[in-house]
Amino acid sequence: MATVLSAQCTDEKVNQVTPALFDAALDGVDEVTILPPGSQEVVLARPGGVWTVASRGGYAADTSAVGIVLRAVRGARSSRVVSTNPENRGKFQVDSTGVRVRLRSS
Repeated sequence: MATVLSAQCTDEKVNQVTPALFDAALDGVDEVTILPPGSQEVVLARPGGVWTVASRGGYAADTSAVGIVLRAVRGARSSRVVSTNPENRGKFQVDSTGVRVRLRSS
């Protein structure tokens, strides 16, 4: 959501609007996929309202850890975009690695 907004308005406005959007969207999240670089993805699912580690046989998930992930997403803020050109990553000392988190709701 924030990425789409940042392409259409200022970062300041995105940071004002994003928390309310995330609050509304996160209430309906029933699947979280965590994609760490170089590792297997971890899928957390909430069938019937109980969080499980779906990618590991459906074992019970640590509810507080799931809450930490969702609060981290809720607290995400946009910073200024200095370039959208992948060739400039070295110049700005950034890369495309990092943990990606995908949220889904039914």
